[in-house]
Amino acid sequence: MGFHSIMVESKSSRASSVLSKETLSRLGCDACTLDKAKMHSPKMRPVGPRYPDLYFIEECPSPDDDADGEHFSGNVGAMIHSRVPSKWKNRIRWNNVVRCLPKEKGAPTELEIACCRKLQELDIKNTQPKVVVGFGEIPLKWFLDENNLKD
Repeated sequence: MGFHSIMVESKSSRASSVLSKETLSRLGCDACTLDKAKMHSPKMRPVGPRYPDLYFIEECPSPDDDADGEHFSGNVGAMIHSRVPSKWKNRIRWNNVVRCLPKEKGAPTELEIACCRKLQELDIKNTQPKVVVGFGEIPLKWFLDENNLKD
C-alpha cells in the first residue's frame, strides 16, 4: 500500500507534488480539493443506527443527495430505499465512499477517495455492521483498494 501515490495540485498554487494514498488519508479534508467547494451539504455524515446489521455504501453524493442533505436520496438511492422492506430500514447505515459532491458531478477522483478513506474505514470499524454492501464500481474498487481507479 505504501508504494501507491497520487499526483496532487496544490490548492494555493499550480505546483504539483506526489503524495501517497496513506498521506492523503491521514491529511483527510485538509488535502482534498472538495474541502472548500461550494455545496449545500458538505462532508455528509453517515446516517443510520450506531450498530447496523447492514452498511450500504455508494460512490458519492448525487446533486439530489447534496440538496436534500441525505445519502441515497437521488434517483439510484431512492430506488434502493424503495426496495428495502420497512422492517429493515432502521437496521441499515447509509454512507458514500466520498462524503462531498464532486465539483463536476461524475465519479470521484482518486485524490478525493484517498482523502475520505479514513473516515469510512473508521465508521465501518466503529459501527461493526454484520454485512457491508457496496453499490457500483467505485465502492468495489474502494474495498479492493485498487491502485488505478480508472479503466
